[in-house]
Amino acid sequence: MLEVLFIFLPAEKQLKKTFEEYQRSEAGLKRLFDMSPTPMIMVQLANLKLVRVNQAAANLLKSSDEEVTQKYLSDFLDPGQVEDAAWQHVLSRQSVAGIELPLGSAMVMAFATRTTHDAKPHLILGLIDITARYMQNKYLAQLASTDSMTGLMNRRAFLENLELALKKAGERKMQFSVAFLDLDGLKHVNDTHGHQEGDWYICTTASLIRTAVGERDIAGRLGGDE
Repeated sequence: MLEVLFIFLPAEKQLKKTFEEYQRSEAGLKRLFDMSPTPMIMVQLANLKLVRVNQAAANLLKSSDEEVTQKYLSDFLDPGQVEDAAWQHVLSRQSVAGIELPLGSAMVMAFATRTTHDAKPHLILGLIDITARYMQNKYLAQLASTDSMTGLMNRRAFLENLELALKKAGERKMQFSVAFLDLDGLKHVNDTHGHQEGDWYICTTASLIRTAVGERDIAGRLGGDE
C-alpha cells in the first residue's frame, strides 16, 4: 500500500500543479480578453450564441455585456447577413485574418480563431470598426462611377458593366438588349434658352430612364446628349 502511495503521490502533486498553472493561464487570458481595447466576442459554433464579450464589443453592439450574452450572433445582423459569403468563410475556417464583414449597419474588419470552451467548439472574434472608412470608400467609388449631372453611371462605369454583361451573356448563352438614346435638338435649346434649360432636359430624361429600367438593368450617360 505504501509503495502504491509512493508511486502516485508525485503524480497527483504534478497534476495539481499543472491544473493550477492552467487556471492561472486561463485567468490571464480572460483578463486579456476583457481588457482588450479591441472588441472581442466568443461565439458558440453550434448555435452562434454569444457566450462572452468584452466592454469594447458591448459598446460596438450598443448593448451591455449582460444583454449581449443572452443573444445570438444573428440578433446583431441584418436579415440574411449570416448567410453572406464572408460570414460563411469565417464560420467554416480554423482561423481568419483581416476579412471585412457586415455587422448590422456597421462594417468590421474581423480576425477569428477557433477554440474549445466547456468541451464545445467556439469562435473568438476580434473586430475593428471600419464603418467610417467603408462608407467613405463607398462614397468615393460612387463618385468615380456616377455622372454628376444625371446620377446615372458615367461613361467608364457603363462601358465596364456592359463589357461584363457581354461576357456573362456569352458564357451562359443568353441574350440582352442595348438601347442608345440621343436627344435631338439639344443644341438649339442651349443656344436659344441657355445651358441651364438644356441641362434640365438632360436630367429630366435621365430621371425617366431611371424610372423605366428594372433592378437588373443599367443606364448610363456616355456624354453630352447621349
